[in-house]
Amino acid sequence: MKEFYINSDGTRLHAKLDRPDDTVKGPLCILIHGFTGHMEEEHIIAAQKAMNEAGVSVLRAEMYGHGKSDGKFIDHTLYKWVTNALAVIAYARGLDFVTELYICGHSQGGCLPCFWEVCVLMFLKEYFRYHLHG
Repeated sequence: MKEFYINSDGTRLHAKLDRPDDTVKGPLCILIHGFTGHMEEEHIIAAQKAMNEAGVSVLRAEMYGHGKSDGKFIDHTLYKWVTNALAVIAYARGLDFVTELYICGHSQGGCLPCFWEVCVLMFLKEYFRYHLHG
């Protein structure tokens, strides 16, 4: 297990990387806790261990204001969660052992892919409205 921090626009996100075998390339799953949660909760650890036993490396990350990550919980927003998760994905994409990348989470952590979709659709709507209608 490797413990470290990932930078998300100046916010340090607490992270842990658990690999079934440090010498082999393979899939990686980003695992994100839920609202008010953290990476050391029983169900998050159980998911991490099950994936490691199946040969999948796991990158657990704590979002803004949660666990040992920077920020105050009271100041956390969904936008911060989305940008934090994108920073974690960018970090994961730079790891040389990763052959496939997955993301999963509990509760709010599991909703992040839906939030990205909404953000992309909102961006595209504004982009085309500006460029088509001046």
